[in-house]
Amino acid sequence: MFKNFKPINDNILVELVEKEKTTTGGIIIPTEAQEKTQYAIVMHSGKSEQLNAGDKVFFKKYHGVALDDKMTVLKEEEILGVMNV
Repeated sequence: MFKNFKPINDNILVELVEKEKTTTGGIIIPTEAQEKTQYAIVMHSGKSEQLNAGDKVFFKKYHGVALDDKMTVLKEEEILGVMNV
């Protein structure tokens, strides 16, 4: 639904990257015990010249406005860095 959403100003639309749901030992982590992810893929950026669609970013915990369970809008200053993939 929000794939056509175009952010303005210094806002960035990101798609959250799901965290692993099992430990390295194979134990399944219940949904209630999972931490909120801090990794996302940039879908669209407003005025940002540093971020491009497809960049994988790491952002501050508990920041942004959730549009749905996968899409979030972040301010550019909430993004801590770009991950090299």
